[in-house]
Amino acid sequence: MPKYQVIVDALRARITTGALPAGTQLPTKAALMTEFGVAVNTVERALTALREQGLIESFQGSGTFVRAATENVAPTIESLAAQVADLSTRVEALEQQRTIAIDQG
Repeated sequence: MPKYQVIVDALRARITTGALPAGTQLPTKAALMTEFGVAVNTVERALTALREQGLIESFQGSGTFVRAATENVAPTIESLAAQVADLSTRVEALEQQRTIAIDQG
């Protein structure tokens, strides 16, 4: 699983369980880099994915916050494209693992 996806999954879980309720400011990029042991680009990619999913919003000079839940929010083309790209990456990784296992078997 890509490192940015680990961050996305962790933060999404915190949001959906209420550990990070609506209106809560997310940790800084530097704090997320330290927590997950990744580079800033990885954190930025994760935040972009969460933003595209409608879970967070960022404000210049103020930070990034958990969005309030809204009903019947249709996914954007960008968020759907990001989800398809993520799934494609995962499928490719699984196919590579399968090929390696077959070659070794």
